[in-house]
Amino acid sequence: MSYARKCTGFAAIVTLVACTAAPSSQPQSPNVLPAALHTGPSPHGSWMDPSATSQRLLYVSDTGNDAVYVYGASSNNLVGTLTHFSQPLGECVDAKSDVWIVDSNGLTEYAHGGTKAIGSISMYPRYYGDHPYSCAIDPTSGEIAISIINRYQGNDAGLVLICDSEGDCTSYVTHARAYIYFVSYNKNGDLYADGIKIDKNILWMAMRPQGRVFQKFTIKGATIKSPGALVNAEGVFSVGAPGSSGNSIIYQVAADGTVTGTTQLSQANGCNQFAIAGNTKSARVTCPNDDGANVTKYDYPAGGDPVVTIKGKFARPFAAVYSN
Repeated sequence: MSYARKCTGFAAIVTLVACTAAPSSQPQSPNVLPAALHTGPSPHGSWMDPSATSQRLLYVSDTGNDAVYVYGASSNNLVGTLTHFSQPLGECVDAKSDVWIVDSNGLTEYAHGGTKAIGSISMYPRYYGDHPYSCAIDPTSGEIAISIINRYQGNDAGLVLICDSEGDCTSYVTHARAYIYFVSYNKNGDLYADGIKIDKNILWMAMRPQGRVFQKFTIKGATIKSPGALVNAEGVFSVGAPGSSGNSIIYQVAADGTVTGTTQLSQANGCNQFAIAGNTKSARVTCPNDDGANVTKYDYPAGGDPVVTIKGKFARPFAAVYSN
């Protein structure tokens, strides 16, 4: 499904609110992988190994290198690189396994294992000045939700855009002055969002039941100071708390906001948009470490030390998603 917009142009390149930190040295994990096993035909252009389309893939956005690195999900070998982004951030995958990449200009869609854009949603001219941050696909309708961290159109607070298959987008205000970071749909089409309340500088969360309006959502049983990714997988709602001192936490949260489980992730420095793959009996969580300049994988929900560490050409890896 393509969400191509009819408008084109240049959007303002903005400085993101995430903090920049020098990569820190990390202890060796049980399975440390080499940097790039394939440099590709050109260091300045997109490329993809011919074998990529026939395997499950891990896409990792890197805001520091303005690139998205593509790895074999099982081999953990680099099989491709997508370029020509302006600070790529969040990612999401639709029912056809097409991958959507968010950057400061809008969203770009790629087919599984492809290097050419097959769709886009531009912030210009209608949404010029809005700063997109992450995205999520509604499994019940195929619509795409985009978190807008903040906007300059008379209000510096954020909002959520929901766009249909024709590229028509509707703005949804959360009725709370907040910077909107991450969004996620559950299997029923209910939309969750988190961010920071501007007036109090504290975590804010909300949930929009399908077809209704946003309502406050409160986490019970944990104190989360900064917004992390929201992931709905295998009927479990997981809420991230990215750490900056060597550890991050993922909470499993019930429908009423009660924390039902906690996963501690060591050597996870600034784990922003994580990905959970597998089933309820055997799963792994993948963390792009913004401060650590690597990508770590853990047994989930056990957590603990990483079972795999990917040390690629990362500068500031931000988001991870899997495409089948």
